Amino acid sequence: MKTKEEQIQVILSGNTFQWASNQINSVKKIDHKKYDDFISVTEQEIEEYVISNGFGDSAVYENDGTEAWSIYDAHDRICIAQENEQWLVLHMGWEERLEISMSLEKGDAIREVIKRLINMAKISLNNRYQNAHSENKESSVCK
Repeated sequence: MKTKEEQIQVILSGNTFQWASNQINSVKKIDHKKYDDFISVTEQEIEEYVISNGFGDSAVYENDGTEAWSIYDAHDRICIAQENEQWLVLHMGWEERLEISMSLEKGDAIREVIKRLINMAKISLNNRYQNAHSENKESSVCK
C-alpha cells in the first residue's frame, strides 16, 4: 500500500480509479480490488493534512471570501467558499452552481468536502468490484 500522504493526495485529486489502475497495470485486475485494497488513510488523517497544507492543486477549489471569484474559477470542481459569513460547499459546473451544504464553521465545510471526496473514491473503486462479483450487487459501493 502506498504512503498515507500519497493516498491523501490522490483522494484530494479526484483521480483515485486511474491511480489504482496504474498500480496494478491491468484494468481487468481492478475488477477484483476494492477501495480498502488501496486506501487505508482515515477521514481524520485527511482532515489533519488539509488543515496543515490546504487542498492544494486538487479537485477542490477554495476561496476564503477575500477576493472575487466566479463559476469559471472553480469549473467542474467541488468548491468550498465563504459568502456572507457562511461556508458553502458547492459543485461548480459550466455556468451552473449547485449548493451542497452550508455551515457557519470552516471545519464543518472541510469535513463535508472530504466525505464527498472519499465517497467518490469508494464509488469509483467499489463499483467495478461489485459489478464483477454478482453476489455482491445488492451491497452499497460506498462501504
